[in-house]
Amino acid sequence: MDALDFYDLDQVPKASRLDDIWFYMNVRLNFSRLFRETRPIKLRQQLKWLKYVATKTAPDNAIILYFYAYLQHRVLGEIEQVLVERLKSRLDIRLLEGALQTFWPFRRRRYPARISVMVIVG
Repeated sequence: MDALDFYDLDQVPKASRLDDIWFYMNVRLNFSRLFRETRPIKLRQQLKWLKYVATKTAPDNAIILYFYAYLQHRVLGEIEQVLVERLKSRLDIRLLEGALQTFWPFRRRRYPARISVMVIVG
């Protein structure tokens, strides 16, 4: 998926597309580089940063929890069970929130290659 999947760049996007745009830009700008990173020191730095964010500043953010789990798997070779449960819980909660009930299932279908670590997590 790329930015062109969202809308005609000469038009203002509809409000119904804003969640999709936010999700894409958040992942693209803040996390997509983690899939390409190979330097061990950088991976450990990002793991440390995501641990802080996942425990102190955004403990309920499923995107943060997902990438924290992803880096735990890449750097440590395993994912803490408590993190697995937090991520599962957060995804389940989002599924139950009325208008947002299709938020995560849609994104899991849209990004299957990148979210394949969900098999590891759950």
